[in-house]
Amino acid sequence: MRYRYKALTLAGVACSGQQEATSVGALQQQLLSAQLVLLQARPAPVRSPRRLSTEAHAQWCFQLHQLLAAGVPMHEALAELSASTADARVAEQIRQLHTRLQHGASLTTAMQAAAACFDPLLLQGVAAGEASGQLVAVLARLQLHFAWRAQMQRQTRKALGYPLFAAVVLLAAISFLLVYLLPQVRDFVASTGAPLPLATRALLALAAGLQRFGVALLSIACMGALALALAWRTSVAFRQTLAHWSLRMPVAGRLLCEGLWSHYARSLALLYEAGVPVLHALALAEDGVRNRHLRIALHAARGQIEQGQTLATALGRIQPAPTLLPGLLRTGENSGQLGAALNQLANSCEHAVRQHTERMQALIEPLLTLVLGAMLAWVMLAVLGPVFDSLGALR
Repeated sequence: MRYRYKALTLAGVACSGQQEATSVGALQQQLLSAQLVLLQARPAPVRSPRRLSTEAHAQWCFQLHQLLAAGVPMHEALAELSASTADARVAEQIRQLHTRLQHGASLTTAMQAAAACFDPLLLQGVAAGEASGQLVAVLARLQLHFAWRAQMQRQTRKALGYPLFAAVVLLAAISFLLVYLLPQVRDFVASTGAPLPLATRALLALAAGLQRFGVALLSIACMGALALALAWRTSVAFRQTLAHWSLRMPVAGRLLCEGLWSHYARSLALLYEAGVPVLHALALAEDGVRNRHLRIALHAARGQIEQGQTLATALGRIQPAPTLLPGLLRTGENSGQLGAALNQLANSCEHAVRQHTERMQALIEPLLTLVLGAMLAWVMLAVLGPVFDSLGALR
């Protein structure tokens, strides 16, 4: 149980914190060993733990690998990490691991007690590394894997950040012009008796339509979003259809497919090289695939492998899949270098993802700039054109 306590140091300074203990008496003994006198203790409120970020996983694996590779004992390494980690959530999790190790638990058991905070791949990799005596090497591979995943997440946010920011800014500017400035321009031009240009009439018609039907359109959009969310939560068939459709999209579908296969191949290679049995490694890597359609296909392929088929044959039937998959897996199985073949497949998919992402960024940014610029030019022409025409007529 986890307790929230108040205590005094030997110097009489009050302090407080949280710590796990089997009872209040055990907590008192733990604090005495840390030269603290317990004043008050009560069970800490139970909160559903949040999983650590991918970057936190990568940083933790890197730091623990460096300390263990230098010969630092595990409990001292965790104590050093908990003291030097700036992120409070990560430091708290490391302190809990250190406490469990002090009570005789292995690193695997200690991490399993807080499984909701860690990626399943990290849990299984650490378990396999401890069982095989190759924990340091496994941590190095895990660090590279999580670092790559964090990099892909940053690239995705970067690719989506500029279009979203530009769209929001343009929407705010156009809303201001439509709601505030355009009606004043219309009244001013009407007072001069001059006809309105076509661009202004079209924009006024659009503004009138939004004012008349805007609430209804917004209500329909909200109801549609609510219906989609409800269908996503309640309908397995809907999730399956949406997952299948997402992989078939013209450009983004290929990017998503390559990314999913890269993650699957890298996870499978890491677990296989750490000594996890192939069928168990297939199941664990399959659980990490977020697309339901591909996950079901991988589950079916695992059943075929259990019946005696090779990985190249079973996984090669899945569509969509990278074109290099059957050949690389067949070569890896025949040569006894399956881990290297899986890593090569992951590298190939990562290269394809990187190329597609760069091409999409190079295409989206100028295209979006052109579209948004044309829209803004239309609005500015519709708003300012009549003003300049009226001023010219007055002269």
